[in-house]
Amino acid sequence: MPHLDQLKNVFRVITYSRRYNYPNNNGYKEGTPFNPMTEARDLERLINGIGVDKFHLIGHSYGGLIAIAYANKHQDKLKSLIVSEPPMLNIEGCAESLRITNERLIEKVGAAFKTNDSTLVMKSIFEFFVGKDIQNDIPTEALNTLKANLIDMKALLNSENPFPNFNTEFDLPVMIFTSEHTMPILRCTNEILIGNMPNAKYVHISDSTHDMWMSQPEIMSNHVRSFISQQ
Repeated sequence: MPHLDQLKNVFRVITYSRRYNYPNNNGYKEGTPFNPMTEARDLERLINGIGVDKFHLIGHSYGGLIAIAYANKHQDKLKSLIVSEPPMLNIEGCAESLRITNERLIEKVGAAFKTNDSTLVMKSIFEFFVGKDIQNDIPTEALNTLKANLIDMKALLNSENPFPNFNTEFDLPVMIFTSEHTMPILRCTNEILIGNMPNAKYVHISDSTHDMWMSQPEIMSNHVRSFISQQ
């Protein structure tokens, strides 16, 4: 939300909640296809529904993977593509990152879901993403919102292909963000993604974690505004 305030006076800014994210209340049925490609199709329907012609697409983390999936099919719709630390764990050279994610996220959090104990599920998720259980350290409202997003995590854990590799040879302006204190599993994918996209504008956010959009909203919005104003 801080980025809406930073950018709305210059651009028409649209954000949306994905199919299984708060405040949506779409029930997930086990076996329902879920991956960046299905999410990109939802984005395609949204864009068609609101009648946008060409636009700048920004995606963070798994949203960045979805943005890349969309760009693979609809590059002609994009003025530019901006991604920050998409988990391209299947990218060549990052097999260890994928192994760790399967072991510590897919398997461990998946086992926690089977207990139907949301507190235990959140504990497992925080331990993977943050390194420790921080449920008692964040506002109740924020924790409740995260719990409301658990259905999205459940869909991810049941996906047959949650982290596919994609072509990243795009004939459009691209900007890539990375953070100094990102998650260890993303360091490899960051490095190789940047190497695979030599023509992209690369911005490294110092003294920031993977949650750079939340912790450095003004810096991030300034970079975005400057980049897309030049396109």
